[in-house]
Amino acid sequence: SVSALQLAVMTSRIANGRKKLMPRLIRSIGGEDRPSGAEAPDLPFSQEHLDIVRGGMAAVANDVTGTAYRASQLGLGDIQMAGKTGTAQSRDYGSGSRGPRDAVWSRRDHALFVAYAPTDKPRYAIAVVVEHGGSGSSVAAPFARDNLAHALKYDTGARKAFVPQQKEVAGNEAQPT
Repeated sequence: SVSALQLAVMTSRIANGRKKLMPRLIRSIGGEDRPSGAEAPDLPFSQEHLDIVRGGMAAVANDVTGTAYRASQLGLGDIQMAGKTGTAQSRDYGSGSRGPRDAVWSRRDHALFVAYAPTDKPRYAIAVVVEHGGSGSSVAAPFARDNLAHALKYDTGARKAFVPQQKEVAGNEAQPT
């Protein structure tokens, strides 16, 4: 009973360290700016607690034991993302059973993944919900990774500019790959 937009807003609030953000889908109407939410008060969480949560999210995506490690590598040098996998039940399985992984499509759980990047100076937050997708780490995380990598690669205002790796071409200067 939560929307992908609500998940993305929650993730952005964790990423930015307490500042309450209000999303806006439209910047202006008829030349008149819409409220940005910048005047919203800080959230009532200690910096220590937020640092613990952000550290856990960074580990999910960047530690080899993290649940989304294999699906969360951006391929942008040392720029990393932080995330959290999730699964939401699509039905009641009764006492303790999660149901078979090979269940028919309509009985599979929903795959969720929320993330932000870069971890050290967040610019983007994303939430992915794949209905009846099963696993957040193997189904939803790759969608988030691809979208964040694309946004960061082409973001001219990002803290670190993405520099394509160079390969030598016989008789020519190095060419971007």
